[in-house]
Amino acid sequence: MQQTTVPVMESYLRVIAVSLGLAIALAIGLWAFGEGGARFRLVTLGHETFTLEVAESQTLRARGLRGRSSLSDSGGMLVELEQPAVLSYSTKYTSFALDILYFDTEGMVVAVDRLKANDERLTASTSPQPVNGAILLLGGTTTRLAIRPGYQIPFGRKPQRRAVFDDAADAN
Repeated sequence: MQQTTVPVMESYLRVIAVSLGLAIALAIGLWAFGEGGARFRLVTLGHETFTLEVAESQTLRARGLRGRSSLSDSGGMLVELEQPAVLSYSTKYTSFALDILYFDTEGMVVAVDRLKANDERLTASTSPQPVNGAILLLGGTTTRLAIRPGYQIPFGRKPQRRAVFDDAADAN
């Protein structure tokens, strides 16, 4: 009789261990959600769609992308401020290069900065004036998409394609 009790006891212990692990994972997930969680926003830049993590809290805005080991080609972070302010970013403790788009209240890019990975300077990039936010993208993205100051970020709008009109149709 004792021989069957031990395997049953071991299976109960496994069930308890798995349940405890799931409970801990759930608790961590709920804690992260309570701390602001990860909220994302889709933004189209140069006819490519990016999934940007929204840095809603001051803690997330200050941390930026530090400590992450990678960033997808279509990923990044969006920082939006209620009041214009000077923003500063660094790639200290960031293992990949970053492109930073600083934008004004109208979503117009006022400056673009490109940072190397693991730059040891505390502040490697600062907006040239108070701005309403920044978009942090994988290094090389702004060059690939030819984004520079004056580019209008289509927040909440679909990208507009230039209409091509037939001259003969316009004459009618």
